[in-house]
Amino acid sequence: MKILKIILLLFFFGCQNKKNTDNIMLIEDETIVMEIDNDTHYKSFLNYVIEINGSTFLYRKGSYQNTLDIYDLKKKERIKKIVFADEGPDRINNFDMAAFYPLSKDLNFIGSYFSNVYFTKENKIIKSDRIETSQEKSNSNLFFMMSWNDAKVSLYNEKLYVNLFAYDGKPPTDEFYSSKILMEYNLKNDSVRKMNISFPKDYFDKCWENDYYYRSYTQNNKGELIYLFGITPKLFKFSLEENRIVSEHNFKSKFINTNVKNGCSSSFEEMMSNLLTQHRYKSIIYNKYENLYYLITILPVKRESLNNTKPSNQLSPFSISILNSDLVKISETKFTGSVYNYYDYFLTKKGLWMSKNNELNEEFNENKLVFSLLKIVENKK
Repeated sequence: MKILKIILLLFFFGCQNKKNTDNIMLIEDETIVMEIDNDTHYKSFLNYVIEINGSTFLYRKGSYQNTLDIYDLKKKERIKKIVFADEGPDRINNFDMAAFYPLSKDLNFIGSYFSNVYFTKENKIIKSDRIETSQEKSNSNLFFMMSWNDAKVSLYNEKLYVNLFAYDGKPPTDEFYSSKILMEYNLKNDSVRKMNISFPKDYFDKCWENDYYYRSYTQNNKGELIYLFGITPKLFKFSLEENRIVSEHNFKSKFINTNVKNGCSSSFEEMMSNLLTQHRYKSIIYNKYENLYYLITILPVKRESLNNTKPSNQLSPFSISILNSDLVKISETKFTGSVYNYYDYFLTKKGLWMSKNNELNEEFNENKLVFSLLKIVENKK
């Protein structure tokens, strides 16, 4: 079966110049279920998979907590819980919002919410620093280092690349859109620089609903970050060596035929309604084992279906497109809403695993972590 899968992937992903064929698709395959205790939240917005001596571990940053949970995926159980201090000499400022990267089994990089950098061995700080750098075209030098599954810290040539979110306390302006959104941290000499990437011009002169400011990027095997922004059907290839965008690639979902409408709502209910009834280009994920990409597009909910229903992003259907190494779409599979949590996922050699801890899922259990493998198969239709 493994040889057949390799032949199938080589055939379809090797057809670099062919149009979308939809000869392959994603289906739900095996499932991992792991018990959690009452002190562990079932949500996480940041997962890392680390392979050590033949074992596969899932590092899972706590939501709403200063915790890091480590699971053995083969044993399907948690093997360690690390709790970071919220006071005292080992205090980590807002760990649940901070950028995080596991440098090794026990050594971690943490870029906090307020420009502080920590290196920890488990929950003990062994080195810390405060980054002093100003925002271009801004009166504020406050910026946040943040990471989530769609925008993880990346490591390349002994340098960490960290997602930035500039903030000056004002509604978004062209100054905000022009601010740099990626930072390089050199592990050799602790030097810092902001990389030459900002929001695309599609954002300028307009206000957008909050979720459209959360961009996604993923690192491939060529020292490049592939960027995806919520409002635009384009992929931007950013070279870490050249510190610039080297190419743009158009993307088209077969389920979308409109553009995102700009506008900022005055209430949470109005914002959620506007977000749910529009699409959003949410995630770009690189599969290093197969040299391909997954692209998640959140699809609109019909406005009439929101009547008498509490607005929730768990309602939204979504699609996952498979792109080859040249960012050409090979296929696109649609998934219904109220089943998966598309914010919570991770990748292993087997493929993409997505959480089913969706509060609207009939099988939802807050005392269990449930992930299903979305497997690439031949579409026999």
